Amino acid sequence: MDVWDNDFLDLVEEAHLTFKGSADGEIAFGALKGFLDVRYGTRDGSACAEFSWEGLDENDPACGRGWVAFGTAGRLVGHFYIHIRRRFGLRVRKSLTSSTDGVIGVGPELK
Repeated sequence: MDVWDNDFLDLVEEAHLTFKGSADGEIAFGALKGFLDVRYGTRDGSACAEFSWEGLDENDPACGRGWVAFGTAGRLVGHFYIHIRRRFGLRVRKSLTSSTDGVIGVGPELK
């Protein structure tokens, strides 16, 4: 999400992309919050997660899709799409947090 600064990304809550269990997750940044329907697979030979999402952006219904795959330096790279609006490059770093219920969180990295 290299088009916004960290202040915007963390506007409502700490920006994150979280995968839960075998097919769920959530994304939040700025005034957007969405719930993911995730499918795991491969893209160009690398493990990836492809997802559709549905939620709210500035309290208006919004939906879209996206994907992330393993890149360099422990980062995930991919794209995030808001239907009828825009497409964004996505670079995230793995969070240090993980819990026993399989939640792995990642947050935007702009550096």
